[in-house]
Amino acid sequence: MRRIILLSISLLLICAVKNTCFAKVYYVAKNGSDSRTATQAQNITTPKLTIASGLTCLSAGDTLYIRSGVYAETLNQNMIAIPSGTSWSKPVTVAGYPGETVTIRPNAGVDEVIRLMGPAGGAKYLIFDNLHLDGINIADNVVKITYTGSDPSYTANHIMFKNSEIFNAPNQGVFVDHNSVGNKFINLQVHNNGTTDFHHGLYITGANNLVDGCDIHHNAGWGVHVYSDTGIAVDSNVVRNNSIHDNAYVGGRGCGIILSCGKGNMAYNNLIWNNNGGVQIDVAVNACVYNNTIYSNNKGSGGYAGVKIQSGSTGARIENNICWQNNAGAIENMGSSTTLTNNLTTTDPLFVDASISNFYLKSTSPAINAGVNLSPTVTSYYDGTARVQSSTYVVGALGTSVATADEIVNATAQLKIFPNPSDGRFTIETGTDQTVSLLIINAAGVPVHQQLLNNSKADVDLSGKPKGIYLCRLQSGTKVLGVGKVIIN
Repeated sequence: MRRIILLSISLLLICAVKNTCFAKVYYVAKNGSDSRTATQAQNITTPKLTIASGLTCLSAGDTLYIRSGVYAETLNQNMIAIPSGTSWSKPVTVAGYPGETVTIRPNAGVDEVIRLMGPAGGAKYLIFDNLHLDGINIADNVVKITYTGSDPSYTANHIMFKNSEIFNAPNQGVFVDHNSVGNKFINLQVHNNGTTDFHHGLYITGANNLVDGCDIHHNAGWGVHVYSDTGIAVDSNVVRNNSIHDNAYVGGRGCGIILSCGKGNMAYNNLIWNNNGGVQIDVAVNACVYNNTIYSNNKGSGGYAGVKIQSGSTGARIENNICWQNNAGAIENMGSSTTLTNNLTTTDPLFVDASISNFYLKSTSPAINAGVNLSPTVTSYYDGTARVQSSTYVVGALGTSVATADEIVNATAQLKIFPNPSDGRFTIETGTDQTVSLLIINAAGVPVHQQLLNNSKADVDLSGKPKGIYLCRLQSGTKVLGVGKVIIN
């Protein structure tokens, strides 16, 4: 019996090793050649030339690294085969090479930059990382997650886009079709999409999708639009920890977020400002709007309140939100069985400096400890800092400022950062091999980047951030191990 158990354990270990060790990495570069074999493309010095050719090498668990440059291709499953992964632990990954800038910008004559569909069961468990997806020449959406033909069983699902830029679409920045579920949009810049107010940053018509940590701005209509007119469920979508601002830029309609219909959709820990309205709820059931900071959403006609609950809404929960200086009102409730508690609507929340979008709170803010504990749903702030678990919460998406302007400008260098000044791409030496957290804060005291470091030297890419002085703070838990500052020019 003991031998059988040991043999079983050995076989399990072999299977586990096989699932991880046989994952392969392939390369594409502007100096590559598509005549090279898949084996040759595993060497960084002998890459493929096109992304389409590189994709033919991949199986579940594999990664395709794209070296720097502009690629005039469309990744459209009507035209090319894009393989699927089998789970989030064994995905297919298509990524810009770390520290390099990769732009996918198709030439005119195509509809999308990326279009994902079937085969039967749909494309799934695909990750797109560190890419700039430019729709300046296309006819439709930058990203479309949809289905093949007229059969919804061919709908792509469980797709992840992260650490990327999605911009310049004539229609939607991202369109998620009905029946597409389980998609994740993480740490994206989604901007300058659309030509009318029917076009949005992200238009989601499926269920169980996540929008997390994105900067969504200057889109023609709504920032995030959750809606379906097909009768198919658009339930349990989560929009959290995002900056959503300056949408409705064509001058008409466009709130920061709309949870139009469906059941159990949630929006929390978002910073929402300078749209035409903050959060809109139409005929949704049990929509939840928690701990958002909703400020001065007065663009266009300014006809929408900070939170507007229409008469078709049932059971909405609006809790712990700051709604301040929205000209059409803080909260307009026409729904039934709405819960409205612990929202700060009539008293100045005392932001550090709203004129530069610094929505941290001064230490004397009336929002501090004025909310209710909403764990396990809301356990942190917008910036990732853990909320103190007590009977009360800070209202809004942010707590008190993590750094003052003086601390940023006068920081004494304790970390080696080079090159400095830089173009936003630099290396930082931590002086430790322990896992630590790097927090980077802009001159307004707002965190703009956070990553875990596992080695004594790490590359950081802030090339998409504005020029200026940034504080780099190395932390282990709440203990500050060192600081430094970097200049981006």
